[in-house]
Amino acid sequence: MSIEQAMPLLARRAESDPRFMGWILARYCQMEKLSMNDLTRILACTKETVDRLCICFRPRAENFSSGIRLLAEKFILSPIALAQIVRHVDATAAISEKGPSKQSMDGLLMAARPKKHLHKKPRDKGGKST
Repeated sequence: MSIEQAMPLLARRAESDPRFMGWILARYCQMEKLSMNDLTRILACTKETVDRLCICFRPRAENFSSGIRLLAEKFILSPIALAQIVRHVDATAAISEKGPSKQSMDGLLMAARPKKHLHKKPRDKGGKST
């Protein structure tokens, strides 16, 4: 089997490992309900380019910008589109892994309440401050 024949198989295998761009792209397509054709349109590249991108390691947090830039240059992709996809998947994964706790939801509800009643002095029935 040549590398060209093996590439789609390797790309599909990378979809199950979060260390690879294949995992990122598969999650993105799943979340956004996109087909491979949709993804190639978004990235403005061919299916073969997506397969090659899939087997690359994803950019690490500590050098995210340079990692995105390297991938974008290597595969002639938009670094902005690529960064947006990775950030979108990472943010969604972080939220769904932790999920909102009861405490954070209570705090969120309290933060959403108007605070004007907290700073005003109580008034009597005539509208005067007591």
